[in-house]
Amino acid sequence: MRLSPRLLTLLLAVFAAGRALATLPAVTTPLADRSFSPGGAAVTVDLRAHFGLPGVTGQVVQFDTDLGKFNVELNATAAPVTVTNFLSYVNAGRYTNSFFHRSVPGFVIQGGGFYATQNLPAVPASAPIALESSLLNARGTIAMARTDQPNTATSQWFINTVDNSTTLPPGTSGGYAVFGRVLGSGMSVADAIAGLIRVNIGAPFNEMPVRNWASGQTLTFDNLVKVKRTDVVPVHPTTTSVRSVLTFSVQSSAPGVVAAALDGSDLVLTPGGGAGAATITVTATDTNGNTVTGTLTASVDKLAQTIDFAAPSDQPFGLAPIGLSATASSGLPVSFTLLDGPATLNGSTLTVLAPGTIRVRATQAGDATYAAAPAALAVFTVTPNFTSWQVENFSPAELEDPAIGGPQAVLAGDGLTNLLKYALGLDPRLPANGALPLPASTAGEWTFTYVRPPDRPDIAYTVLVSTDLATWSDTGVTHELVGPVDDWEQWRARVPLSVGAKVFFRLQVEALSSP
Repeated sequence: MRLSPRLLTLLLAVFAAGRALATLPAVTTPLADRSFSPGGAAVTVDLRAHFGLPGVTGQVVQFDTDLGKFNVELNATAAPVTVTNFLSYVNAGRYTNSFFHRSVPGFVIQGGGFYATQNLPAVPASAPIALESSLLNARGTIAMARTDQPNTATSQWFINTVDNSTTLPPGTSGGYAVFGRVLGSGMSVADAIAGLIRVNIGAPFNEMPVRNWASGQTLTFDNLVKVKRTDVVPVHPTTTSVRSVLTFSVQSSAPGVVAAALDGSDLVLTPGGGAGAATITVTATDTNGNTVTGTLTASVDKLAQTIDFAAPSDQPFGLAPIGLSATASSGLPVSFTLLDGPATLNGSTLTVLAPGTIRVRATQAGDATYAAAPAALAVFTVTPNFTSWQVENFSPAELEDPAIGGPQAVLAGDGLTNLLKYALGLDPRLPANGALPLPASTAGEWTFTYVRPPDRPDIAYTVLVSTDLATWSDTGVTHELVGPVDDWEQWRARVPLSVGAKVFFRLQVEALSSP
């Protein structure tokens, strides 16, 4: 199917309008969330990889006029000679303080030919260039002005304020060299210029747009619409560029957690000393105030920490209070909690009150930098001994009196000391005549049997024999565990009958340790 010239022109105009809209600021790649450690190193994000002007690949020239700024993307592929010529004027500063000297309603606005100074002198022109007419004069495009001869363009240019594709068609023998397009909403500036009052002060200024002027007033240079300057600018700001198409701004919702700063097109994120999260909002704004926003979450995770707990070892009752010791890898102070067991805890000092199993927990709750540490548990056993037996059977006042609570005290008139009754598991206040060891004889041997508790590791039991009550010895004595009696142990000492017709037994009890 062949398209009519009118329909083709309409489609090209729609396409050109679509391209203009596509050059607004856009997020090209979403910003990625970031994670930090408290006080960690700063991270730099290149915003050029995340924001841009879709479809803009050519050099950009920024026009700074009395009515605002707009940007033009140059098309060096379609019009290389024209672009080179135009850039030579821009880079030489020849358009600085020039002005728009022509405005034709529903057609074009034109500049680049004269300066806004005394007598309105012409911009110095370089040699004319060959005509490159391949692009359509669609609305928003910029083209070189010329005389009625094709290869006569020098410094002057015009901006198409409407679709002039049909009016100024391209061709090898005619047409006008389109070499760029206005970006974003920059045509709002061109339209504002096109909408100004026009005056005729004589050719070539018979269609000159003026501002802040009413009929009858004297025209001054301030009434002209000046091009204050033109510059080749980057799309994204750099650390050295004064101007650019896009500028960035950034805000952190929690700068104390993560601070955000800009260095050209680099976003610099710096974590603080505490944990938390911050929403980082980056806004890209183009020359004409169009914006697009991207966000990321910058989180600072608390550091992990561990506890090294020097757990107390199993020990007999009666030792000095235990100083608990634990350190956190963070260096933060550690707290202790008595979970259960016969003890009291004051800070890090543990005082054992009785034998038993004691459990202590060490914790560190963390702070703004460190997460809470997993608790460390210490379990140890305090074994019973004569000291704990004394505490169980005597009051504090009685313990202070060695005649009552002391190891050699005899309370029940049975001749047995407290230490011996402890060794045999007897009540110190009751007579123990019925629980005394029993001697006996069998065929071939003498025996001596006694019962004792099983949990007396602090006591040494020795059975001694004598034939004259003067000399005692364990020579020839066999000492053995017979077996359990309820929760007790029954022990027996055996001596051959050949030792003598008479044998005396003695149970010797010694404390192996004294608290």
